[in-house]
Amino acid sequence: MSIEKNIIIELDYIIESPITDVFDYLSNPVNDAQWQSSCDDVTIENPDTEIQTGFKYQIHFSFLSRKMAFEAETSEYEPLKIYGYRSLSGPITYEGRYEFSEVPEGVRIKWRLNATPGKFFGIIPRNLIKKTMLKKAGEDIKRLQNTFKTQA
Repeated sequence: MSIEKNIIIELDYIIESPITDVFDYLSNPVNDAQWQSSCDDVTIENPDTEIQTGFKYQIHFSFLSRKMAFEAETSEYEPLKIYGYRSLSGPITYEGRYEFSEVPEGVRIKWRLNATPGKFFGIIPRNLIKKTMLKKAGEDIKRLQNTFKTQA
């Protein structure tokens, strides 16, 4: 992917919960529809398969008044440490990565998303797309943190 055409987002946040619970939740794509406001649906290709590198699924998003469907897969899977994912097909390409580390407050998550919107969003400026993505991600992180507070 060409750097100048990409949108890169990097966020660092804490979830106050045990690392096993947080890793299990975030590394299961089915949960994306519960805490990501833009995610409409996730369908696992082989539901009986354990999540691991190469685990495939279909994911649907609504963002900036556009519907998007992707085939995606787990690109990295190191229990309690790293969960990565990427699109295999769809209107834009993306890859993301969560890094997990235990801290006194719970779990520190370093999240990185690298997306190439191409021409899918038409004339919408890249900086507006990124700004909207950052706003949504901030709201979603709060929702995720609240999910774990209510489970405690």
